[in-house]
Amino acid sequence: MGSMMRTIVTVLVAFGACGCGSMVGPAAPPPPAPEPTAQSSSYLGQTAIQEEFRGETPSAVDVALEWARKYSEVSTQRDDLLNENHAFRQTQQQHAVELAELRHRAERAEQELSEANALLLEMRGELGQWKASVLGFRGEMLDAQKAQLGAMYKIMRLIGGEVPETAATPPATMPQAARADTGEEIDGDTR
Repeated sequence: MGSMMRTIVTVLVAFGACGCGSMVGPAAPPPPAPEPTAQSSSYLGQTAIQEEFRGETPSAVDVALEWARKYSEVSTQRDDLLNENHAFRQTQQQHAVELAELRHRAERAEQELSEANALLLEMRGELGQWKASVLGFRGEMLDAQKAQLGAMYKIMRLIGGEVPETAATPPATMPQAARADTGEEIDGDTR
Protein backbone atom coordinates (compact mmCIF):
# COMPACT_ATOMS: atom_id res chain seq x y z
CA MET A 1 0.00 0.00 0.00
CA GLY A 2 2.73 2.38 0.61
CA SER A 3 3.86 2.02 -2.93
CA MET A 4 0.41 2.82 -4.22
CA MET A 5 0.28 5.93 -2.19
CA ARG A 6 3.61 7.00 -3.50
CA THR A 7 2.41 6.47 -7.08
CA ILE A 8 -0.70 8.63 -6.55
CA VAL A 9 1.33 11.43 -5.02
CA THR A 10 3.82 11.25 -7.87
CA VAL A 11 1.03 11.47 -10.48
CA LEU A 12 -0.54 14.50 -8.74
CA VAL A 13 2.81 16.27 -8.56
CA ALA A 14 3.41 15.54 -12.24
CA PHE A 15 -0.01 16.94 -13.20
CA GLY A 16 0.70 20.07 -11.24
CA ALA A 17 4.14 20.53 -12.78
CA CYS A 18 2.89 20.04 -16.34
CA GLY A 19 0.32 22.75 -16.09
CA CYS A 20 -2.60 20.47 -16.05
CA GLY A 21 -4.05 22.48 -13.22
CA SER A 22 -6.45 24.01 -15.69
CA MET A 23 -8.10 20.66 -15.94
CA VAL A 24 -8.90 20.78 -12.28
CA GLY A 25 -10.40 24.30 -12.09
CA PRO A 26 -12.12 26.82 -14.36
CA ALA A 27 -9.96 28.40 -17.06
CA ALA A 28 -8.77 31.95 -16.62
CA PRO A 29 -9.58 34.35 -19.45
CA PRO A 30 -6.61 35.35 -21.65
CA PRO A 31 -5.09 38.75 -21.06
CA PRO A 32 -6.63 41.50 -23.20
CA ALA A 33 -4.75 42.52 -26.42
CA PRO A 34 -3.03 45.88 -26.17
CA GLU A 35 -4.72 48.69 -28.06
CA PRO A 36 -2.68 50.02 -30.99
CA THR A 37 -1.31 53.41 -30.22
CA ALA A 38 -0.32 56.15 -32.63
CA GLN A 39 3.32 55.18 -32.25
CA SER A 40 2.82 51.47 -32.97
CA SER A 41 0.81 52.10 -36.18
CA SER A 42 2.96 54.97 -37.43
CA TYR A 43 4.83 52.59 -39.74
CA LEU A 44 1.62 52.04 -41.71
CA GLY A 45 1.73 55.63 -42.89
CA GLN A 46 4.99 54.90 -44.71
CA THR A 47 3.70 51.97 -46.77
CA ALA A 48 2.34 52.43 -50.26
CA ILE A 49 -0.86 50.55 -49.51
CA GLN A 50 -1.80 52.62 -46.48
CA GLU A 51 -1.62 55.82 -48.52
CA GLU A 52 -4.20 54.53 -50.98
CA PHE A 53 -6.68 53.85 -48.20
CA ARG A 54 -6.41 57.21 -46.44
CA GLY A 55 -8.97 57.82 -43.85
CA GLU A 56 -10.21 54.24 -43.69
CA THR A 57 -8.55 51.12 -42.45
CA PRO A 58 -8.07 48.61 -45.26
CA SER A 59 -9.36 45.12 -44.87
CA ALA A 60 -7.11 42.16 -45.47
CA VAL A 61 -8.84 41.48 -48.78
CA ASP A 62 -8.26 45.07 -49.98
CA VAL A 63 -4.61 44.87 -49.03
CA ALA A 64 -4.23 41.49 -50.80
CA LEU A 65 -5.92 42.83 -53.96
CA GLU A 66 -3.70 45.90 -53.94
CA TRP A 67 -0.59 43.76 -53.59
CA ALA A 68 -1.82 41.49 -56.39
CA ARG A 69 -2.35 44.52 -58.65
CA LYS A 70 1.12 45.87 -57.88
CA TYR A 71 2.66 42.45 -58.44
CA SER A 72 0.93 42.24 -61.81
CA GLU A 73 2.29 45.67 -62.81
CA VAL A 74 5.81 44.78 -61.75
CA SER A 75 5.58 41.41 -63.52
CA THR A 76 4.52 43.18 -66.73
CA GLN A 77 7.41 45.63 -66.43
CA ARG A 78 9.79 42.73 -65.78
CA ASP A 79 8.53 40.87 -68.87
CA ASP A 80 8.90 44.02 -70.98
CA LEU A 81 12.45 44.55 -69.71
CA LEU A 82 13.32 40.89 -70.37
CA ASN A 83 12.01 41.18 -73.94
CA GLU A 84 13.97 44.39 -74.43
CA ASN A 85 17.09 42.74 -73.02
CA HIS A 86 16.59 39.78 -75.37
CA ALA A 87 16.25 42.16 -78.34
CA PHE A 88 19.43 43.99 -77.28
CA ARG A 89 21.31 40.70 -77.00
CA GLN A 90 20.20 39.66 -80.49
CA THR A 91 21.27 43.04 -81.85
CA GLN A 92 24.59 42.69 -80.06
CA GLN A 93 25.13 39.23 -81.58
CA GLN A 94 24.32 40.56 -85.05
CA HIS A 95 26.78 43.42 -84.53
CA ALA A 96 29.42 40.96 -83.33
CA VAL A 97 28.95 38.86 -86.50
CA GLU A 98 29.12 41.98 -88.69
CA LEU A 99 32.22 43.17 -86.84
CA ALA A 100 33.95 39.82 -87.34
CA GLU A 101 33.06 39.90 -91.05
CA LEU A 102 34.33 43.48 -91.41
CA ARG A 103 37.56 42.61 -89.62
CA HIS A 104 38.04 39.65 -91.95
CA ARG A 105 37.40 41.88 -94.97
CA ALA A 106 39.82 44.51 -93.65
CA GLU A 107 42.53 41.90 -93.12
CA ARG A 108 41.95 40.49 -96.61
CA ALA A 109 42.00 43.99 -98.15
CA GLU A 110 45.19 44.80 -96.26
CA GLN A 111 46.79 41.60 -97.53
CA GLU A 112 45.68 42.32 -101.12
CA LEU A 113 46.99 45.88 -100.79
CA SER A 114 50.39 44.69 -99.63
CA GLU A 115 50.49 42.16 -102.50
CA ALA A 116 49.50 44.86 -105.00
CA ASN A 117 52.15 47.18 -103.57
CA ALA A 118 54.80 44.47 -103.95
CA LEU A 119 53.63 43.84 -107.52
CA LEU A 120 53.82 47.56 -108.31
CA LEU A 121 57.36 47.75 -106.97
CA GLU A 122 58.32 44.73 -109.07
CA MET A 123 56.68 46.24 -112.17
CA ARG A 124 58.45 49.53 -111.53
CA GLY A 125 61.78 47.71 -111.55
CA GLU A 126 60.86 45.87 -114.73
CA LEU A 127 59.72 49.14 -116.35
CA GLY A 128 63.07 50.70 -115.52
CA GLN A 129 64.84 47.74 -117.14
CA TRP A 130 62.54 47.92 -120.18
CA LYS A 131 63.17 51.64 -120.51
CA ALA A 132 66.91 51.09 -120.40
CA SER A 133 66.56 48.32 -122.99
CA VAL A 134 64.42 50.50 -125.27
CA LEU A 135 66.82 53.41 -125.04
CA GLY A 136 69.72 51.08 -125.75
CA PHE A 137 67.83 49.58 -128.68
CA ARG A 138 67.05 53.06 -129.96
CA GLY A 139 70.74 53.85 -129.92
CA GLU A 140 71.47 50.64 -131.82
CA MET A 141 68.77 51.52 -134.38
CA LEU A 142 70.28 54.96 -134.88
CA ASP A 143 73.71 53.44 -135.33
CA ALA A 144 72.27 50.96 -137.87
CA GLN A 145 70.55 53.79 -139.78
CA LYS A 146 73.77 55.78 -139.82
CA ALA A 147 75.63 52.81 -141.20
CA GLN A 148 72.89 52.27 -143.80
CA LEU A 149 72.98 55.93 -144.91
CA GLY A 150 76.77 55.81 -145.11
CA ALA A 151 76.56 52.71 -147.31
CA MET A 152 73.91 54.36 -149.53
CA TYR A 153 76.16 57.40 -149.92
CA LYS A 154 79.07 55.22 -151.00
CA ILE A 155 76.89 53.29 -153.45
CA MET A 156 75.60 56.53 -154.99
CA ARG A 157 79.14 57.81 -155.42
CA LEU A 158 80.28 54.57 -157.01
CA ILE A 159 77.54 54.46 -159.59
CA GLY A 160 78.21 58.03 -160.48
CA GLY A 161 75.17 59.61 -159.12
CA GLU A 162 75.11 63.13 -158.03
CA VAL A 163 74.58 63.73 -154.44
CA PRO A 164 72.84 66.95 -153.49
CA GLU A 165 74.80 69.42 -151.49
CA THR A 166 72.88 68.83 -148.27
CA ALA A 167 73.45 65.11 -148.51
CA ALA A 168 77.00 65.50 -149.87
CA THR A 169 78.58 64.61 -146.62
CA PRO A 170 77.88 61.25 -145.05
CA PRO A 171 75.85 61.37 -141.83
CA ALA A 172 78.84 60.44 -139.74
CA THR A 173 80.67 63.55 -140.92
CA MET A 174 77.65 65.84 -141.07
CA PRO A 175 78.11 69.11 -139.12
CA GLN A 176 76.54 69.23 -135.71
CA ALA A 177 74.17 72.07 -136.63
CA ALA A 178 72.67 70.05 -139.50
CA ARG A 179 72.27 66.96 -137.33
CA ALA A 180 70.59 69.01 -134.60
CA ASP A 181 67.89 70.04 -137.11
CA THR A 182 67.13 66.43 -137.96
CA GLY A 183 66.99 65.37 -134.28
CA GLU A 184 69.75 62.78 -134.65
CA GLU A 185 71.77 61.61 -131.72
CA ILE A 186 75.21 63.07 -131.26
CA ASP A 187 77.49 60.72 -129.32
CA GLY A 188 74.60 59.34 -127.24
CA ASP A 189 72.98 62.78 -126.70
CA THR A 190 69.76 63.83 -128.35
CA ARG A 191 69.38 67.46 -129.16
